[in-house]
Amino acid sequence: MKCFIGALLLFMTVGSKAQQVPDSVKSQAYTRTCECITLMKIDGAGEEAGINIFRNCADATIDIFAGYEVVKKNWRDDKEWTDNLYKDLIAYIKKGCPAYQKFLEKTDQKDTVPVPLTETDARYFLTAETMNKKNMELNPNGSNATMNRWSAKDMNNSSIQLVFDIRYAFENDKDAAAYLKANLEELNEGGVSTVNSLAAFGTDESFVYTENPKLKSLFSDMDMCQYNFVFRVKKVVAKVFISGTKKATYNDALVYAKEAIERIKAVK
Repeated sequence: MKCFIGALLLFMTVGSKAQQVPDSVKSQAYTRTCECITLMKIDGAGEEAGINIFRNCADATIDIFAGYEVVKKNWRDDKEWTDNLYKDLIAYIKKGCPAYQKFLEKTDQKDTVPVPLTETDARYFLTAETMNKKNMELNPNGSNATMNRWSAKDMNNSSIQLVFDIRYAFENDKDAAAYLKANLEELNEGGVSTVNSLAAFGTDESFVYTENPKLKSLFSDMDMCQYNFVFRVKKVVAKVFISGTKKATYNDALVYAKEAIERIKAVK
């Protein structure tokens, strides 16, 4: 978002004392500019294209008022006046122009949500030794750079049947925390939030969920339960998703989350 505003201000230079513009004129300018950027589909534009759309629409609006001498033509030569008018215009349309608000959401999302590192240290994940002892085997086809999928060797007689072991690593704690906040709704998969916490085991943030109600309703006739542990340990965001039968208890699932926390904490 800072990049967007900074780019806009490249079109606004500062100079001499600005003239005052009546609020009624600013309101008309806002309405005209919002109509223009909506028509030009700013909400679907990229950042650079959006800047140009805003600039062109704002300039056209001000030119209209200058033509009727609501805004004096010589004011446009006053650099400070231009700067202040653009800032006022931005403030107006940020509050009440849906197309502009959608555009800002896109640029905010891109600029403020950190991206995980392309490679996740293998030491963060549950180990084959640990999982094999629990009669779980790795499913290579269901694994990738940020996730290992484990399946019970005996699906018919195991209360824990699937374990999705997911990690997102970042350069620092701040980036990891920002990513977790922005993506929590996706990470929780619509599950029901519980009062359980993993703080006692060394997490900086933790959220524990059960099944998604819609999924539970859809498969109500199946012998199924799920536990979803979403947490952060310093610069690593983790998700341990457990799927099993109704015999699987919270403590059964917690074993995997606790082991995952220990794995992350052990990496120096």
